[in-house]
Amino acid sequence: NLVAAAGNFGPGPFSIASPSDLPDVNSVGGVAIKSPSENSVAEFSGRGPAISGIKPDVVAPSGSLTEGILLKWKGESKAVRGTSFSAPAVAAVIAIMRQMFPGRDPSFYDGKIFGGAKGLGFIGKDLETGWGLVDVEKSVEAEPIGAFPSLQDIFLKPLRLV
Repeated sequence: NLVAAAGNFGPGPFSIASPSDLPDVNSVGGVAIKSPSENSVAEFSGRGPAISGIKPDVVAPSGSLTEGILLKWKGESKAVRGTSFSAPAVAAVIAIMRQMFPGRDPSFYDGKIFGGAKGLGFIGKDLETGWGLVDVEKSVEAEPIGAFPSLQDIFLKPLRLV
């Protein structure tokens, strides 16, 4: 399973960074977690569509322009932000699932992540949050979903450059 940050070139459309825009790469956008019940797409997070279709695939915490993720390094604390801090969270969920469900096809793990994500936008996959905010517990328990098209995917199909 390949995982890449969606990039920090948002908020405009077609702002997904390479290699995150490739079809077989899990593109991870960023959200600012304001409270357990309030999340919003980080202003800088890359948004779709991408040449390969609807991206990002999912989102994870990335900080916002005013608040970052607290990082401690050599005794110093610093607030950092960006989708580069979101992508490792998704890679960690895949690693956990690979240990729990060894020997499966990569699409199985992707499907469980997509199926367990908390939708933050439209029903299905959307251009700002993909399938939604990654949730470790729900992903482990979720039935894997396939890459069936969302309504946006159907309506955007004529705009694709593929």
